[in-house]
Amino acid sequence: MIVLALTAALVAQSTPSIPEVVQNTFPTLRATAVRSSQSFAVAQASGILESYHFHGEVLLERFSFGWQVIDLDIHGISHCMLTSHGAPGAVASRLASQRFELSYCGIDQRDYGAQNDIDSVRRLAQSEYDEAVSSVIVWKDVAVINWWGAGGGMGTYHRVSGAWKHTGSGGGCLPAATISEMYGMPVSLARHVGCEKDSVTPAPAPSP
Repeated sequence: MIVLALTAALVAQSTPSIPEVVQNTFPTLRATAVRSSQSFAVAQASGILESYHFHGEVLLERFSFGWQVIDLDIHGISHCMLTSHGAPGAVASRLASQRFELSYCGIDQRDYGAQNDIDSVRRLAQSEYDEAVSSVIVWKDVAVINWWGAGGGMGTYHRVSGAWKHTGSGGGCLPAATISEMYGMPVSLARHVGCEKDSVTPAPAPSP
């Protein structure tokens, strides 16, 4: 029991706090007030982002390796933004500050795939992008991510000999049909990260 307690304490010490995660992701932003649940957190943040003054909120989600920035909005984090990332309605109601929903209602920005694969890809992405990693989809041995903040784009990862490797990145987005053709995944799944992801919630993706 003592060993377990010491291990938990060491893990807690080595895991960056929410303000530290925000600053590690966006070095020019400083997080102040934080409100959180077990799996989601919202931090007020201010600073310079892409040559503009940012005074808004940052959305984070907790994964096996700790917290990660998944979205941000100068107007504040809305209820629909939270639910679009998979937050339960009660959690969204407690954490949301922006009631003007903009275009987030109906978006499906949830991750797709085995959770251990999602966590592995997200952990790699966190070390490679100083950006929010919005969505991750895993289809067989390929993963596609959305990243944005000071700009935005997509990244690809492939499973090679059992380990995920970063294999490509670029600005902007690709249509779902193009992603489907490139990686052999269903269009319904590609919509989670494609240019059409701000359309009506996609139909559930089929199992691999």
